[in-house]
Amino acid sequence: MIPDLTKNLLDPKAIRLFRIGVAVASMFNVLVISALILKVPLLTEAILQIPGSGKFYEATNLLFDRVPFVGLFFLGLNLLGSVALLKTAYRIPACLLILFTGSNLYNLMYPYLNMSQYLLLALTTYLLFMDEKADERKGTLGVISRGLTNTFYIICWAQVLAAYIFPFIYKVQGEMWLNGTALGTILSIPEFSRSFILGFARPDHWFLMLLTWATLLYQAAFPILIWWKKAKPYLLIAGVMFNLGIGIAMGLADIAVVMIAAYAILLDEATIRKLRSWVPVLSKRKAADLSSSA
Repeated sequence: MIPDLTKNLLDPKAIRLFRIGVAVASMFNVLVISALILKVPLLTEAILQIPGSGKFYEATNLLFDRVPFVGLFFLGLNLLGSVALLKTAYRIPACLLILFTGSNLYNLMYPYLNMSQYLLLALTTYLLFMDEKADERKGTLGVISRGLTNTFYIICWAQVLAAYIFPFIYKVQGEMWLNGTALGTILSIPEFSRSFILGFARPDHWFLMLLTWATLLYQAAFPILIWWKKAKPYLLIAGVMFNLGIGIAMGLADIAVVMIAAYAILLDEATIRKLRSWVPVLSKRKAADLSSSA
């Protein structure tokens, strides 16, 4: 039976944590973009405009043929929106500011970026329609707000699952992932590796072969086991470790941060309690709060 998406919010706490996660990821992304802009001040002269037309193209390509400090100005506005997003009251203007400035910045820097920036824009777009206080809205406004929030909550879930399903489908169509040589091959290329890994990285290294197969297994299992509440905390911890590994081994910290931020939409009360119980500081603080309230 399909639930009525306009009655109650599916998970207000997950939506709140997702908003904070997107804000933090957006702030981290500002650091990534600022490093690129400051390192290559005349970047605008070296980049061709991406195909496009119409008002949307004009609005998201304002930085082309502009002097570098204009890019820094947009970056400052993007940071302002990212910080404002930490407050739920500023969600809509903050999301709009991030989307406007981010689209321009990413189109300016696109040859030097990866998919994480565009995933961040997608998550910010979803968040624009997600009101964690929709249950407090009355009348028609409340019905519309809850309907939009729950719909985009489901879309966010689908986005995270798609980030595992489609790469898995793509990987199993080739031989390198199936025979275990993919990670060893990738990490033996200086542009996709780090100096402390290049010394031992090779396609037939047993450890990298195990990691290759473990990656395939995890990507296949995640979209299925995430629905099992007992497995969810372990899957999310494994996912955090998986993405941190990508960030450390390949230097793709921005991908790691955005994906970890996206995990927030998958949280629920039971999973949060389980995760907190694994952190001694948080579990002791909760016990202290309960004893003081008693």
